[in-house]
Amino acid sequence: MRLRFSTVMFLGCLLTLPWVGVGLIHLLSGRDVGGGLQPSWSFLALAIFFLFGEKLRSGQLKSSFTNIFNRPSPLLLISGASLLAVVLSGVGLYLVPSVESMATGLGRWTRQIIQLIVMFSFVWWAALWVRGTRRWQLTMDFLFLGVIVQVLYSFAQGIDFYFPSVWFSWAEGVFTSNPSILSGSEKLYLNNVLQEIPRLRGTVCEPLYLGNFILMVWPFLMVWRRPAALRLALGFLLFLLLVLTWSRGAWLGFLAQLFLLALVFVIMRSGRQALSPNPSHGKRLKYLPWLFFGFLVVVSLVDRVTGGWILQRLMATFNNQDWSNLTRLYSMKAAWLGFLQSPIVGLGWGQFAFHFPLLVDPMGLQSQFSWPVVNNFPLKVLCETGLVGFGGLMATGLYLIRRVWLVQVQQSHFLSSQNMVLPAAVGVWGVWTQLFSFSQYNLPHIWLGIGLLLGALAQAQSFPEKGNKEIS
Repeated sequence: MRLRFSTVMFLGCLLTLPWVGVGLIHLLSGRDVGGGLQPSWSFLALAIFFLFGEKLRSGQLKSSFTNIFNRPSPLLLISGASLLAVVLSGVGLYLVPSVESMATGLGRWTRQIIQLIVMFSFVWWAALWVRGTRRWQLTMDFLFLGVIVQVLYSFAQGIDFYFPSVWFSWAEGVFTSNPSILSGSEKLYLNNVLQEIPRLRGTVCEPLYLGNFILMVWPFLMVWRRPAALRLALGFLLFLLLVLTWSRGAWLGFLAQLFLLALVFVIMRSGRQALSPNPSHGKRLKYLPWLFFGFLVVVSLVDRVTGGWILQRLMATFNNQDWSNLTRLYSMKAAWLGFLQSPIVGLGWGQFAFHFPLLVDPMGLQSQFSWPVVNNFPLKVLCETGLVGFGGLMATGLYLIRRVWLVQVQQSHFLSSQNMVLPAAVGVWGVWTQLFSFSQYNLPHIWLGIGLLLGALAQAQSFPEKGNKEIS
């Protein structure tokens, strides 16, 4: 099997997808130039560069561009509308002045648009690249290879918490060298006290980001063509790691995923939909209820070992004096007030932090880190791009839900190595459910997940697979 340079670079991108804490420029030069260049960004840029060269050398460049602009027209519409909304949000810089100068605000607005284009490139590449069973299997192989790295590194973090070592301190210096990603939450915050128990966070720096990455990846275990023992063991470790992030938002996202799978299971059992032509694919769905049972077992074991701290952590959600809750409430209230100041085009993409001191309650000034964030991505879109951007976000979500329904439910293919719609949809559903509790959007796995879903939908339309089985 021949792998081209562009393919090798993309596989490197998949492997380093969760290495968002590594800032290449800061690590190599010692200078903070803003933004933070992540390894996966560099690998994807090289993949695009080599693909361009390969197409140019083979004389297929013109036809490739024609295919791009003809085949994924919905992708073009989604990307174009989103970019138009954030560009229009620039009007908000003039409508609602902030505590910073116009030059500072405009500079950040420009950088944030460039960063959003980088994120969209993950959507585009994944949507256009995953065609054929072999490409999907390669994608999953390297995603899970990266997952194994996260499992090993995270548990090393847990050991180092109790038994510090010099080598791990050096490793942490590398994996937290990106100044644009918050590195914190090393201890569990409970009852307004930092407890002496670690929150595992992997190379993604923040536990809730690691939980979000797990939500995107784990559903593909259902269709990964590897030994069942390996998938079972890795699934158990991922569930355990998800619990030990102590991220309530990630736990909620996982429960939302189980609800979606249960809905599919009920539809299948109701007799309204035929099973996949291959009976073994349909049988996999019969094991879905055991996912919930297995997760409860893992939760119970961890809760017993920690003396009931999982239950306490969940109950803290309703504590109106818990600062982990107040941080989000203060920032969300400020974001809503910001939206009311400029409801049509918003305050300007990336401008929330410059307005935060003027919008937040006085007590809320001490609720944030050095850089205030909305802590709710849809609300961030509403605040910074107004009804124009929020309308585009909602339209995109409804479009994807409709496409998944038409392809996944109205066709007879639920789980197979040729139809990736269900695992990709479950991953995106969990990720975006959790995005109601944080707004850090420059995590590439969020956007790669959407690209994989779009690619799966495009492939399912021509089911069964008729071509593109070779890696190119």
